[in-house]
Amino acid sequence: MPPTHLLTQSNKTTGLVLVGLLLIISGFGWQRWRKSSPVLGPTITVERQDLLRTLLATGKLEAINQVEVGTQVSGQLQQITVKLGDYVKQDQLLATLDAVDAKHQVAISRAKLAAAVAEQQQATIQLKLAQQKQQRLKQLVHRQASEPQKLDEANAELARQQAECGRAAAQTKQQRLELQQRQHQLTQMQVTAPCAGQVVSIPVKVGQTVVSSQAASTLLILADLHRMKVRTLVSEADIIHLSPGLAAEFTLLGDSQRCFSGTILSIECLPESTNEGIFYPVIFEVDNPDGLLRPAMTAQVMITLERLDKVLTIPYSALDYKDHDNSYYVQTLVNGKPQARKVTLGARNNFVVQVVDGVSAGDQLLLRELPKHAH
Repeated sequence: MPPTHLLTQSNKTTGLVLVGLLLIISGFGWQRWRKSSPVLGPTITVERQDLLRTLLATGKLEAINQVEVGTQVSGQLQQITVKLGDYVKQDQLLATLDAVDAKHQVAISRAKLAAAVAEQQQATIQLKLAQQKQQRLKQLVHRQASEPQKLDEANAELARQQAECGRAAAQTKQQRLELQQRQHQLTQMQVTAPCAGQVVSIPVKVGQTVVSSQAASTLLILADLHRMKVRTLVSEADIIHLSPGLAAEFTLLGDSQRCFSGTILSIECLPESTNEGIFYPVIFEVDNPDGLLRPAMTAQVMITLERLDKVLTIPYSALDYKDHDNSYYVQTLVNGKPQARKVTLGARNNFVVQVVDGVSAGDQLLLRELPKHAH
């Protein structure tokens, strides 16, 4: 009878051999099963959705009605009665200039007018005297009681006095107009709002001297911000696809969730040249009821070139290969197996393309590559 320890060692060896054979057989079977069941990759379902063909651009917000409020007179700025952001009404007082010199000019003009009126009155009296003298001498000459030469002298004096009277009247009129001008300049020392709006800029300070002939005479800038204008530049390659009436919308840099909508009003004919190429200004307007929009803000503009509702769409990664007639094929899953199918494409944007014919809603399509989020 063999020893017990020898039997035990033999049984262990036999067990290890059997386990090894089982592992080899199972591995070979798994490899054959894997080859018979290939991995098809990611798929998508054909569905109906709205397709938008859009054009993206960047624009700037501008006030539709913006007025630079200035003065036609020179003087030292004495007071500004409004501050930035205030809403003002038409004819509301905005600022005042030092009116001391203007009042002096009005007083001087009044004095000149009074002197001119007195001079005109004196000329009128002299004219009446010349007329009376001319009439007496005419009667005397007619009676041959005076020499004709004296009548000639009287006629000349009468003509001179008539001219002097006309000059005095013209001088009076001139001084009256000058007084009106000085009075008007005095009223302009008080600057009022030419229209209703919001104060968006005050480029001067109290105490500053403004000169009417210089740009510094602009005291304030008013703007009506209830409705804003968007001015965006579109490249020459894309401008041919635009026309007035197309829908346009934009978002702000600080709030990409809120969208402001409008329609294109005009496309300017003259382009603007930049380092990046030739661009044409496109204008559209939007309402600004809550005052969120401000001049010079950047607008992320999206212009809708075409809109199709509830059409069949697929991503570009579902297109398999292109045929010689410029049509495409896709790989559809039929009973779990891929099958090539020819499709007719329609409108497209940067993300999806419309399928006019070849597949139906609910069909499963293979993608050429894994989406980025799947990696």
